[in-house]
Amino acid sequence: MIVEHNINVELTEEVYERCSHAIQQKMCYNNVFAVMGYYMDKFRSGEWKVAYGYFTAVERIMARHAFIVDMETGEAIDPTAPTLSNGYKDREYLSFAILGIDEYLELIGKEDREPALYKSLREQDAEAQLWGMQNNTIMCG
Repeated sequence: MIVEHNINVELTEEVYERCSHAIQQKMCYNNVFAVMGYYMDKFRSGEWKVAYGYFTAVERIMARHAFIVDMETGEAIDPTAPTLSNGYKDREYLSFAILGIDEYLELIGKEDREPALYKSLREQDAEAQLWGMQNNTIMCG
């Protein structure tokens, strides 16, 4: 199921400030994994989950992306966003998979520790591609 999310700018910046030494530009999958170590209590409690989806790169073009979802508000927390040179506060976020910590770590294990989860989430990603076609949006993965 495709879900739209607004970005929580305040939490995004808070997470980035705390973890900036571990966050790299254009490394969203690794960044989400790194952040998990600093906020394990939020992931273990289910308050935060890992989202795979897309975010706006430029108008009508979305890029595959990993971010965090605050399950109480449904908002995106994107530790990679503050590394973008062209801003992030008005980007659109879509998720095609929202994973609890146990499922997330299990899938990473099945994919030889590759956090992009291309194989495991192939069917859900195909649904996002279809959404893009129906909404005249290019989905780049």
